[in-house]
Amino acid sequence: MFTFIHSFMTINATTWINISRTSDCVEHMVVDPIRGCVQVAYAKGNIYHYTHVSRRAILNLLAQPNMSLGFWVNHNLLPYNCKTRIWGDCLSTGALKATDMPVAV
Repeated sequence: MFTFIHSFMTINATTWINISRTSDCVEHMVVDPIRGCVQVAYAKGNIYHYTHVSRRAILNLLAQPNMSLGFWVNHNLLPYNCKTRIWGDCLSTGALKATDMPVAV
């Protein structure tokens, strides 16, 4: 039983994928397509954790390396009628630097 729990926790802890692109809006972004979570460090300094993000949108972001991060955030995290806004949460992580991401929330 302990081995199963330990293996599950290890798999869960390593599902974050760094998105490395230049953006005026987003300083750093990490995504978790399995849990449907995204952490965004905005250029202004705020770092947020979003839940219930569309897994299809995350996979689309990963598949298209030329997609603008600002466009993706504005289209998939911020509109009033998106899945994240309706079902999910937007939590401030309390992290001070983008290099501390991903942050356990």
